[in-house]
Amino acid sequence: MACLLKLHNKNSHGIISFTTQEEKIILQDQNLYAKIKNIKNKYLIGLHFNWHNYNFKPDNLYDFHLAGKSDLIDKNGTLYNTLDMDACNFTPSCYQEANVEKFWDVLIVGNPVFFKRPEVVLNTIRELYNTTSKKLKVLYICPEHEYNRTNIKSIFYDIRDYYNYLFNKEEQEDFTLLTTNFNTPFPFNRETLAVFFKNSKVFLHCAENEKRCRIAAYAWCAGLPVIAKASVGSILPLSLQIPPAYYQVQNDKDYPKLIMEALKTQSQFRPLEYQKVLSEIYTCATLKTKLASLYNELNLPFSGELLVKNLDVRLGWHHQNISGNINGVPQSISSFIDGVLALHENDFNKLENLPYPERYFLDQDKIKIPVSKFRSPYLNSKPSIIDKIKYFVVK
Repeated sequence: MACLLKLHNKNSHGIISFTTQEEKIILQDQNLYAKIKNIKNKYLIGLHFNWHNYNFKPDNLYDFHLAGKSDLIDKNGTLYNTLDMDACNFTPSCYQEANVEKFWDVLIVGNPVFFKRPEVVLNTIRELYNTTSKKLKVLYICPEHEYNRTNIKSIFYDIRDYYNYLFNKEEQEDFTLLTTNFNTPFPFNRETLAVFFKNSKVFLHCAENEKRCRIAAYAWCAGLPVIAKASVGSILPLSLQIPPAYYQVQNDKDYPKLIMEALKTQSQFRPLEYQKVLSEIYTCATLKTKLASLYNELNLPFSGELLVKNLDVRLGWHHQNISGNINGVPQSISSFIDGVLALHENDFNKLENLPYPERYFLDQDKIKIPVSKFRSPYLNSKPSIIDKIKYFVVK
């Protein structure tokens, strides 16, 4: 989202970062572009990459970029500031190794979008069950999307039917496909989701090409070895792209074998070095150091604290209602900028203590909560035909 990373004060510039989805809107709106450019006397402007870009053309509107250095390739050779960090480097502190007896052998978490290859996930577990006599417990948390015919090429709507086709009832006792139909793509808050990680042994991720993968970062910080392709492992320094933490998959047929290897060595994995790269416990301080260095390069004084709560979410969310209320902030970028410029010093303490400071600028009265089309006698404020129905309880 348009993320307020640091407040402006009389001694130092503040910091606002935008997402690449928001950038598209900014570039199409000359007035909005000019408004953002006009605040550069008070704020540094960053750009957060929600996807790697191999055809990157830097715009001088941005003072720095939040992405992996290898994920932004400018074919024109233009120099630009990259912090080599983004949302995936700020895993919440609740993702830590738990000294408990694990319930699930294999955990998978992901939307049934085709680039994450949910069909490969199911076929991998099918092959795993075919090739091992050991009863393995598997959990696949898969938030469902509301059906839209225009998205059938990008979303695997039939995942439940395919699961029922591949696995019999006895196998489904051990392999749970947990599909949810609320608050997609985040049906569970991160503290609740962390419980599933803490009670699992290894993490499977089947995307072919997904760099800067936030869910894999959660797994490593929680002490789960990750079985995935090279793109997923690229979030880590080369020195950490090794077993027992990471099993790189070269070919799809290797997934079952590497899952079994990871299960054998899971107890040997110590996540501390991975947390230093991926957990907010360590990386918020790293971010501050990198930004202080950037200020120094720009000959600007650096003072004031960063707003570092929930950066794993805040950096990647969007304004402008791009992704709805669940995955963003339903406010225009222009209105957000107006709110930031109208801040007074007595607002600063409030913002610094908020888990999501950007919501401070919302007009809560204008946020519309969707109402179910089905009428319930418990929700009706006016008498209806339902009130006349007699309910009988058999004792």
